[in-house]
Amino acid sequence: MDPTSQLLQRWRGGDEQGLHEVLALHLPAVLTIVRSQLGRGLRQKLESDDIAQDAIVEFLRYGPTMPPIDAAHFRALLVRIVCNTICDRSKWFQAARRRMDRERTLGSTSRVTIPAADLDPAVLAERADLTMRLRLSLELLPERDRRVLVLRDWQGLSFAEVAHDLGVGEEAARGAWRRAVARLRGLMADLRTGGLPAALAAETDAAEPDADADPA
Repeated sequence: MDPTSQLLQRWRGGDEQGLHEVLALHLPAVLTIVRSQLGRGLRQKLESDDIAQDAIVEFLRYGPTMPPIDAAHFRALLVRIVCNTICDRSKWFQAARRRMDRERTLGSTSRVTIPAADLDPAVLAERADLTMRLRLSLELLPERDRRVLVLRDWQGLSFAEVAHDLGVGEEAARGAWRRAVARLRGLMADLRTGGLPAALAAETDAAEPDADADPA
């Protein structure tokens, strides 16, 4: 088994040292990659290692239980999480992450809910897998797609309200939501068939320049 997977397995088994060793193994490289990907204005938000470390620890403690993953793809995921934390405006997605981890639900998009304790183990496993794929897919989505989904599906805003938040017309907001849902479903399908490597590759291929990104 890959050392990263072994450390994560140790930590989930109750060995807190496993988490410290995962951070020591990956944090320096993650910081280097993040700094190279952020524009000058956003790099200033990465004031200390604590921001990156806190984002990673929050994800590992409260996010989905990931399947075995090698070091390269685990590191790529951590880079996305740290960049998301720095780039997401205000605290809207951080708050949504916490609600998501408590509620495990996505409104009208996929109806993910906490499974009842008396369900068949196979059903529990299937729902846990669905929750994991949903959570990881949301981390891989572009910021605008994540924002539209959170506003519409978690906060329950009308399309008129979503449009006002985005600064676009109502029909444009509806179109943005439909595209975000389609991309989310595509990523979840990629995670099911090819795991995290496939989803990371698919989102990299489909990535578009972020209009809100700071110039380097």
